Amino acid sequence: PDEMDVGSYGSTKRADSFAISGIEKIEFNEHLRLQLIQKGLIRSKDFSWSSSTKKLISLYRQTLLSNLSIVKGNKESKDFSSENHRKAS
Repeated sequence: PDEMDVGSYGSTKRADSFAISGIEKIEFNEHLRLQLIQKGLIRSKDFSWSSSTKKLISLYRQTLLSNLSIVKGNKESKDFSSENHRKAS
């Protein structure tokens, strides 16, 4: 990982010491803190309400279409089995 990422600080053996160690490094190292803030601001440009909304709508559509095809598939298989049952009788 990038040495300036918060996730690379502290011990992973204990979550509390990991968190405290990382927070302390950020608190007492102004240069590190400013670099992390800058990286966060740059990263935040990858996100927008518009983009999130479009992705969510796309996910809803995919889920809906998937569910419709399952329902349609079940209906067709029921129709098919009913038709075969009638022919066999």
